[in-house]
Amino acid sequence: ENGEACSTCVVDCGACPPVCGDGVCDTGESCEGCSTDCGVCPPPPAAGTGTIGYWKNHADAWPVEQLSIGGVVYSKAQLINIIANPIKGDVTYTIAAQLIAAKLNVGIGNVSTCIQSTIAAADAWLVQNKLGSHVKGNSSAWKNGGSALKDTLDAYNNGLLCAPHRG
Repeated sequence: ENGEACSTCVVDCGACPPVCGDGVCDTGESCEGCSTDCGVCPPPPAAGTGTIGYWKNHADAWPVEQLSIGGVVYSKAQLINIIANPIKGDVTYTIAAQLIAAKLNVGIGNVSTCIQSTIAAADAWLVQNKLGSHVKGNSSAWKNGGSALKDTLDAYNNGLLCAPHRG
């Protein structure tokens, strides 16, 4: 009847539709349509980690256009070149490629609690052993730190640590 509304006469008018902004997350409301009442939606789960081969072949999936590796900022094109064209006999390229992939994996939202300290240590290692400085696999720098960092980064990129592999 005239003057009746859903808020005062459910029998005649039916239930009121949800009202965004009333402080209650009602049936029919969600974080997508009413974050005021229902809160901010959680981020979607990450796609999983990718190896250096994945990132080399999927430039469109990169979440950034540049990265800092060993204290030097490289463009996406330069980073792809580092991954795609390692210099034989220079292990700085081996660790840099794994570090690039790990940073990209973290950048797309993968869990990183198990790898953050290794990423920082690998960056520090590359500050001391500049990319392209021809560090050999039998050097003390590689045997006393670089190799283990590369192996841990590789394990993370292959989904063997705290984040699953894409798949």
